Amino acid sequence: MRVLMTPVYTLVVLGLCCQVLGQTGLFAFLPKYLETQFFLPTWKANVTIGLVNLLAMSLGTLIGGYVTSRFKFTPMTCLKVMVILNAVWTCLSVSGFVLGCDQPHIDTGVTSHSVMNTTQRCQSSCQCDDSRYFPTCGADGVTYFSPCHAGCSETRGTFYGNCSCIEMPKKTSQPVPEAVPGLCAQSCTTFYPYVAISFFSELLGAMSILPCFIVVIRSVAEVDKPLAIGLYSFLYTLLGWFPAPVLYGQVVDTTCLLWSSGCAGRGSCSLYDLRAFRHRMFGTFFTTRVVYLVFLVIALVVASRMKKPFFAHCDVEPEVSTVPKDEKAMLTKNMTTVEVVNKK
Repeated sequence: MRVLMTPVYTLVVLGLCCQVLGQTGLFAFLPKYLETQFFLPTWKANVTIGLVNLLAMSLGTLIGGYVTSRFKFTPMTCLKVMVILNAVWTCLSVSGFVLGCDQPHIDTGVTSHSVMNTTQRCQSSCQCDDSRYFPTCGADGVTYFSPCHAGCSETRGTFYGNCSCIEMPKKTSQPVPEAVPGLCAQSCTTFYPYVAISFFSELLGAMSILPCFIVVIRSVAEVDKPLAIGLYSFLYTLLGWFPAPVLYGQVVDTTCLLWSSGCAGRGSCSLYDLRAFRHRMFGTFFTTRVVYLVFLVIALVVASRMKKPFFAHCDVEPEVSTVPKDEKAMLTKNMTTVEVVNKK
């Protein structure tokens, strides 16, 4: 209880729990986010995440450790650095709301005739299942819901042929309309800016790791440090790591437009609302960042208003002996005599 009664320690640890909650959940669904938002293959999404995090965390930790050691930051200075770095990181996280791609247009094979004021399905004889989403790119540059919705009646290896819904230009060297699996190419140029900002954000976060550890350790008494470290690890695991995937999973599920179905009932999500996915996922992350920053600011205010520095009990110099020199010499002589007698 004595550890939790330390205000700076408690505020910083609670803030870290919010940070771990937001960051763990984001990383858990980041591969799916990159695949869905930027139309990346799975391998490219995973390689991007691995390279960005590995380089940013390694470089940021080295820079943070060097600067902290080089300029001999006090715990109070470390707390100020944490506030500054995380304030910048929080501002950068706003970019996640806008850096994304547009929702692809999915054609279901319905053509409208304004003259007759009726709707005719060019694949009405196919009896397509509207719950089986399998995006197919037609030779006309249109993405169809599935090969069936494109009116394709033939399979030619990895291609589809004899597609009645695909309208080809009059002058074309391709005699039969064809389609290929997957979405048609999208015009999206926000991927690399997103990667650059993510790298810089992770770099700032890694630079605050060592200052944060110093604040946590130096804010408690020497005798309480082992308990403080253990409690710190327990709390951010319990309040951060465990609930993060559940929280973000619920948030991501609300952005699904089409669920697959199977024998066991509802399956995975086949189609997401990209705009809602982007806003809700980074909205959750931004909220946790703001809460973390608020805890740090409160901790800084509390620490600055203390009569003594919150780490003063850790900086007490060892007491200097007040024994006179003559008495010291006598004690040394007596100890030497005792040692000689014992040896004999």
